Amino acid sequence: MRQVVQDRQGAGGAAALPAMAPATAGEHDGARRVAGPAHRPGGQIVVVPAHGGAGASTLADWLRRELNRMPAGQGWRVGVTAALRDADPAQIAASAQLRVPPPAVPVIIAARSNVQGARRAVIAVTALEHRGTMPVAIALVADGAGPEPRQVMQYLDLIGTRAGPVVRIPFVAALRAGAPPGAVRIRRSLRVAVTGLLTLAVPEPARAEAQS
Repeated sequence: MRQVVQDRQGAGGAAALPAMAPATAGEHDGARRVAGPAHRPGGQIVVVPAHGGAGASTLADWLRRELNRMPAGQGWRVGVTAALRDADPAQIAASAQLRVPPPAVPVIIAARSNVQGARRAVIAVTALEHRGTMPVAIALVADGAGPEPRQVMQYLDLIGTRAGPVVRIPFVAALRAGAPPGAVRIRRSLRVAVTGLLTLAVPEPARAEAQS
């Protein structure tokens, strides 16, 4: 079963991304796993939408807001890539559309907490694996209140150890009512989920400095 960091249900401005290279011949042969970001002050987090409407830009906004609350988080940036296509993972990996960040940059996959979102998350993880990148987490963004379909975890179980834990982002009704992400109050359940993602993405020294 997939490890789940936070078991609550819910909900994409993008920052400049670091230099990313499209695939070149043979680059996706033999994946290399990325254990985590380099231990340095400041850094970059990249959110990869597994599909359109995954809530990646909203999630990135909340990650920035939480980083700005930390003294050590001031130098960190959060970027968002283009949403991945619904295609064979090997074809996605070989295309110029998949922009892979440098090895030291942590990647978070964003997907909706429905069956199609989970299916696309599996495709995204597999495509990144072809390019040698292991996401630090999968942010499962709730698209409504209530429990997710059973098939969601059945799909996510296919990922195994090829990605970090699943972190559930709770449903935020204000977004459906038209509120901009920056105006949404980050309640406790949402903050727990967002800080859970940051725990996986931000190096321990930076988090220790932020808490001192």
